[in-house]
Amino acid sequence: MGLPGPDEDGRLAALDRYAVLDTPAESMFDRIARMAATALRAPVALVSLVDRDRQWFKARHGLGVPQTPRSQAFCAYTIQRDAVFVVPDATADARFRDNPLVTGPPHIRFYAGAPLRAPDGYRLGSVCVIDTKPRPGGLSPEEQALLTDLAESAMAEMEARRLDRALHDALEERTALLREVHHRVRNNLQGLAALAQATALRLAEGDARRSIAALTRRIEAMGQVHAHLYRAEALDRVDMRQFLEPLCQALAEAEGPGVLARVDVAALSLDVDSALAVGLVVAEAFANACRHGYGGGPGCVTVRLRALEGLMRLEVSDQGAGSSSGPAGTGLGITLMGMLAGQLGGRLEVVEAPGYTVRLTCPLPASRP
Repeated sequence: MGLPGPDEDGRLAALDRYAVLDTPAESMFDRIARMAATALRAPVALVSLVDRDRQWFKARHGLGVPQTPRSQAFCAYTIQRDAVFVVPDATADARFRDNPLVTGPPHIRFYAGAPLRAPDGYRLGSVCVIDTKPRPGGLSPEEQALLTDLAESAMAEMEARRLDRALHDALEERTALLREVHHRVRNNLQGLAALAQATALRLAEGDARRSIAALTRRIEAMGQVHAHLYRAEALDRVDMRQFLEPLCQALAEAEGPGVLARVDVAALSLDVDSALAVGLVVAEAFANACRHGYGGGPGCVTVRLRALEGLMRLEVSDQGAGSSSGPAGTGLGITLMGMLAGQLGGRLEVVEAPGYTVRLTCPLPASRP
């Protein structure tokens, strides 16, 4: 057999990187073998890969066996050179005359193979043709060029698939890393929210305690975004229904017994920044509805999100008695909501009768239903 090259271990490692050995037949490679057989008028054509102790056929036309020992492989000689390797008459060649593939089936007489040369220079196998009759004239330069083109096509297909797998693996690694980031950020925000709540409990009723409670809501809203992204398939998009439903339930529980949340959200998927802005508006408006509409008592807050002719409309409303502690359109919460509306390129309206409603209308961010 052809002797291994000086860097056989490197060549075998390169072959392994393509992850093609022992894979099912594929039409692309089968087509290359058929084209070689037809164009070069050969009864047998193969796409062969030379492994450590065998040659394995990714595609085979006119041959029944899927592999042969490397000790019998003509292709083991092909991978020792960049040019097409031609054996006009195997019975007249001392290297092959006693080869079992010559003395027995498939009775090889003529062989021609072009190496599968990887971009890093390793020759992994060949596209070859076999005939049961000698061809003293071998192949013409044009035929050798055609066989080389087919080998390059097969190698290009293998390389494209290797790069596709590498990209897929890199994306999976990036996805896992981003999930871990979202998981840690969510945990950190949960810890920060718990610390803020504990601080608020040590304070007397008053502006300081209410400010910390508001800060806690904002932290929890941001934490819900990261919690959603940790579970989501797409890490750059937020399903608004899956995001807002648990957020509103958490806000209702935080307001105390008797507070209910009714969530009516269209099938919208927003980018992370837009989703976070919407979530913060919901958190502020929910608290304002409970405070101004129900005076801290029981009640139901409705959160509705819709897409209307290129616009997105968010409404957070209650059916309470309206503001009882000053104008609902003033204060830090309203100021923050106004800033968030501006971030979304929209406008904020506050309607106090009937009930209390915060309405955010803005251009629909790039979304996918």
